[in-house]
Formats: sequence, structure tokens, C-alpha cells
Amino acid sequence: MVVCAAVAGHLAAAAPTAEFAGTVRDGNAQTVIQVSLTLKNKFFEKSVTVDGDFSLSNLPAGNYSITLSAPGFATLEETLELVGGELAERDFVLQPQTIALEDVVMAPSTFSIMSQPVQGGNYLDRETIRNTPHFGDDVYRALATLPGTSSTDFSASFNLRGGEYREVKVTFDDMELHNPFHLKDYTGVFSFIDPEALGGLTLTSGGHSAKYGNARGGVLVMDPLVPSERKTEVTLSFGNVGLRSEGTFNDGLGSWFVSARRGYLDILLSFTEDDEEGEESDITYYDSYGRVTHVMGERHNWSLNYLLANDKFVESENEDGDVEDTTANYDDLYLWTKVSSAWSDRLSSESLLFWGDQSQDRIATSVGGFEAYDLKDDRSLIWWGVKQDWQYSVNDDHMISFGWAFRDVDAAYDYRGVTENDPPVGGGQAFSLIETKLDPTGEETSAWLAHRWRINPRLYTETGVRFDRQTLVEDDQVSPRFSLFFEQNERTSWRFAYGTYYQAERAHELEIADGEKHFQTPERATHWLVGLDHRFANGLDFRVEGYLKDLSDLRTRYDNLTRSMVQYAGPSADRIALDVDTGEVRGVEFVLKQNLGGKYSWFLNYAWSEAQDDYQGGKVARQFDQEHTLNASFNWRPGPKWNFNVAWIYHTGWRTTPIRVGFDEDGTPELVAGDIFSETLPDYHRMDLRINRRVQVGQKRAFELFLDISNLYNRTNVRGYSDWTIQQQADGSLAAVALETEDWLPILPTFGFTWKF
Repeated sequence: MVVCAAVAGHLAAAAPTAEFAGTVRDGNAQTVIQVSLTLKNKFFEKSVTVDGDFSLSNLPAGNYSITLSAPGFATLEETLELVGGELAERDFVLQPQTIALEDVVMAPSTFSIMSQPVQGGNYLDRETIRNTPHFGDDVYRALATLPGTSSTDFSASFNLRGGEYREVKVTFDDMELHNPFHLKDYTGVFSFIDPEALGGLTLTSGGHSAKYGNARGGVLVMDPLVPSERKTEVTLSFGNVGLRSEGTFNDGLGSWFVSARRGYLDILLSFTEDDEEGEESDITYYDSYGRVTHVMGERHNWSLNYLLANDKFVESENEDGDVEDTTANYDDLYLWTKVSSAWSDRLSSESLLFWGDQSQDRIATSVGGFEAYDLKDDRSLIWWGVKQDWQYSVNDDHMISFGWAFRDVDAAYDYRGVTENDPPVGGGQAFSLIETKLDPTGEETSAWLAHRWRINPRLYTETGVRFDRQTLVEDDQVSPRFSLFFEQNERTSWRFAYGTYYQAERAHELEIADGEKHFQTPERATHWLVGLDHRFANGLDFRVEGYLKDLSDLRTRYDNLTRSMVQYAGPSADRIALDVDTGEVRGVEFVLKQNLGGKYSWFLNYAWSEAQDDYQGGKVARQFDQEHTLNASFNWRPGPKWNFNVAWIYHTGWRTTPIRVGFDEDGTPELVAGDIFSETLPDYHRMDLRINRRVQVGQKRAFELFLDISNLYNRTNVRGYSDWTIQQQADGSLAAVALETEDWLPILPTFGFTWKF
């Protein structure tokens, strides 16, 4: 990498740089402060915060688009040509912002990522995402820096405010995605969404509108990138190599985007395998996404999309007589077409027709260890449906939104699992045999209606209701929603939300490895949220939010008492069923963020939370309950070529269960559980570093290199305890002892580059 950077630096040295200076004023010739200014072309992007007058140097020559935005002003977009060795000057005038009713962000817990919303501000822009350390260059992992989220070192998925990942509804261009990850045998190491295919993300952690159903935790909405010029990129990073191309055709009326990535962990792992230990692995995976759009007449825009992914996983290991073999194959295919229509200046709609197919075939065996199993797990899911969303602006102060959806699902399960645990831990089973063959089919229908009202220029409300029905469980639900936005002044705003949120068990979510053969009734959550946003005069953004989630009709939950992650949940020695019905999650989150003129920027967020369920007359904490969480990031950009970012992540250790020695009715010693999840693992913390180097080679080519180091100071973070046994102590007493402490990842450097032409 160092050699590449040196050669590239020599090639780029001959290209003279340009300077750019100017002013930003309002219509009354007054200075506008805290202006976000972005210069961008397909090879280079730079974002700075300026106060009235600005001067930028060391800019690569070329044609740029300029975007300027400031609180209370409409976003301004212009073009600029920079000539090497010359100074370009420009004076900008920003006009007061008029916010359309549909653009007001109503929900308190809304974070915009990679995109610049019209109103409400963004948490992490595209450049910040590129600069923030995230393992595997996976944008999903960058979401773990948001307040209220928690994740493991291995998985790209995340938990949200004490819940599980399944409680978050994920859509990409309105197409719902199910578990969109590679290497699912390890809880999903990478997402199969190419980050460069995204135009923006919005994560709502609660209080979401009536438009979104079957998600009692939150909603992650991903929007596709809209190409504006022809561009081709080749990427190479830890885990995959990729090619993407985008552009426009027919005088800009149409556009295309296509990407393909191939993982090469099989090649990397071949250098680490130990033939003497009998290690053998073959892990291959790929994904591809494509989209074509075209304008249809004056009022319609049509798009056709596909998203596919495949994983093949073969692993064999023989360590001191403990033999494990796994063979797995996963296929995911999504197809959808969408028509966006503006029927008049007041009425618009979006119509979606979709189809999907997912399958997995998995065989796994383990002999010689304290957990022995023989598994065959084949599953499939085919679904299709149609969805429409409508929006009607009655006038400037009233807007009505409504929609409906239909979805047909056809799933299949073929599972056989034999498990022997010696010894079982805390109520786990010593032996189990589970055989399940099911072909569940069903239909899901939904409809929603919402009314947004601008009571006065500073006060907005939205009242909505949603109806859902699932034939799989023969149940229907009605969910009221309400939110309020109050702009106290140009720097301070308040948001409040209330609503009920149901989540039905989907056809592909049955816990067959734990012996479940029947779908459970929909879960219910009632959300109460309040939030305050304030921007100080120096550009410091501050946000505080409080939330309460009242939970009822919860499913039986299966947890591991002493481990945060297991590869195959069903056969685990410490696996138990928690028959809970009600619970509560509450918390407070603080966010601070500031851009100090483009050269320096930082953000910090802290969260206190408590997630508990009612169990056997008392309270039991959730396994992923983390009372205190702190994320901090500092970015230094000394010039247009280099960027340095350091991030620190801390949270209270996740929950574990004390194990002790008890005696059965025959007097035989056994491992029994103390109070479930009454203790915590050691606190988790790590520091990550990312270094980016951008190289411009002439005006038509550029490439970027990065070095990303996770867990910089090699902290040993504990994720659980296993291999429990009973040992006799020196005084003759018996004690429960874990022979193995399981840890999260050690220091892990990764690198990559992107070639643009």
C-alpha cells in the first residue's frame, strides 16, 4: 500500500491544483454562518463548514457541482470549473427556506445517513461514512455508531434499543429485505448491499409513521443512488473485489447502475489454515445489484431492479479429537419494479410490484466436544406482492397520505437435529431429537392512513392509523400513531411521538431448531418518545431524547445463558426458553456533533438504557441490555489528499448468568443457573483507526486507498463462557468452572482501494 501511495503521489505531483474563494450572504447582504459547502465530482469530494467568507486551496482541477446548505435557508446547487494554477472566485446568495409539508421530519428518533434531508439535519454525511472506521468497508457497520444501537464484532446486523435485529424493518427502494447478509452461519459478517449503490439511509429508532408496519422496534430505509454522469469503479478491500458502473442515456431521461462483488475469504483463509490441525475451509460469496430507470411522459418515472446474493460455506476442523464439519449454501434473489407518478400538482403515488426467493441448505456435525450435534437444515421462502402509497396535498397546511399492500408467502422447512450436551448447563437439554417438516403458506394485507397538519408555521402534527392482517396466524391489528413537531426558534425544535406497533411472526422466522412448530401471536409495543434538537451559535449540534417502550404479547424467547453468540443456537448446552409475555425498555440518549471548518470534525453520543421482561413474578434483564454506551469519533483532514479518523466505542458488558453446582433428586451433582442474566460480562471497549489517501491522476482518473484498524490497542473483550464442568476444590467442595472464555475479535487491520475512471 505504501509503495502504491508513493507511486501515485509521484504521478499526481505534476497535476497543478487550484484555489477557490468566495462569500456567502443572504438576500439582505448579511453574512450567513455555519454554511455546509460541498465540492464534488466523480473523482473528488470535499465538505467544509464556512462562515460568510471562505478560501480553499490544493483542489484538483476539474468540473464540480457545488452544494451549499445552512439552517433556515434553501439548499443552493451550482456548477464550477477549477483550472490548475488559478484562483476561482464566486459570491453566493442563499434564500430563506420554505419547507414543504411532506419534508418535515416528525419522528424524534430519526437519523439521516449519507444524504442531506431538506429539514431535520443529517447525522453522518457520505464523506463522514467513508472516513469513519468500519470493518470490511461495510456501511451497515457504521450504523453501530448511532445512539441506541448495539452490535457484535462478527456481525454486520445490529440490535436497536434493547430489541433484536428482527424487530427492525429494512427496505431498499421500498423493497423489504430479509436478513441481507453474507456468512449467515456467523450471524452475518457482511451485508450484501454495496454502499456505493446507496443514495442515503434513514434509521428511525421508534415513533415511525403509519406507513410502516410489522416492525415494533424501528425502520431502516435505504434509497438507491441516482446517477448523474457516467462513471466506472473497481474496488478491492478486505473480503471482496468489486466492479460497478453507472450513467445516463437518452439525453438524461434514463439512467443505469450495476455492481457486482465477489468475496475472497477462501483465499485469505487458505494462508491461515493449519494442515496438522486438520483445518480446511472454502468460503465463497458474491452479490450483484442492478437498476435501470426511465422517465415515462411528463408525470411518471419507471424503474426495474434486481438484487441477488449467494454464499457457499464449507468448513472442517479437527482439534484434539473435537471434529466439526459444516457445509452450507444460501441463495437470495429480489426482483421489483416501481412506478412513481405525479398525477397533478397535489396528487402523487408510488406503485411497487415485487417477487423474492430465498433458500438455504445446511449440514453441520460436531463430535468429541461437550456439544455434539448432527444437523440438516433446509429452508426456502418464495413471496410476491403489490404495494401502493399515495399522497394528496389538500392545501399548504393539510396533507393526506394513504396506502395499501398485499403479500403472498410460501415457505418450507425440512429440519432434523440430534443434540447431545455433556454436561447440560443451567436447564439445557442433555439430549434432544427434533424433526420438522412444514410448508406454511399465507397472505398478508395492510392499509394505512395519515393526516399531517401545519397548525402554524412552527407547529405540526401527524395523526395516523394502520391495519394489518396475517392469515398465517389468523389475526389482525389496528395501530394508532401520533407525532408532533414544534420549532421553538431557528435553532431549537421539539418532537414527540406515540404509537402502538405490532410484529407478527413471519413465515420464515419459525424457531424450528428450538422445537417450535406453531407460529405465535403478534407482539405489541407501545412507544412514547420526546426529543430536543438545538444548534448553538458556534455550530455545535446537540440532541437529547427520552423513550419508553411498553411490551406485551411477547413470543417465547430462546437465549443462551452464558454466551452472547453461538454458531448453531438449537444444539447449545446452555440454551433455555424464556416464556415471557410483558416487558419494558426505557432510555435517554445524548448526541453532540460539530464540524470545525472542514479540517476537524467530531461527534459524541451517550446512552443510558434498561431493557427488562417480566418473568416468573420478577424482572429479568435482556441479554443485550447495556446500561451505558459511549461512542466518540474525531476526524482530521490536513488537506485534500489525506484523512485520519479515530473512533472509540464503549458499553457496559452484556448480560450473563451465574452457574453453580446443584444436586438432582438422586443426589447427583449438576450445573444449575442462578438468577438469569443477573450478572454482566466485563465492560466492552475498543479504539478504531482509519486512514484514507486520495490520489488524482490527471483530470479523468483517480483512486483512493484506505487502511482500517479495528481494536487498535488489542483489547480482549469477553463475549461469553463455555465448556462448563464440575471440579472438586481443595476444601472438598464442588464448583462450576468454565474451561473456555470466548472473546470478540483482536486487533484487525484491513485495507483496500477504489479506482475511478
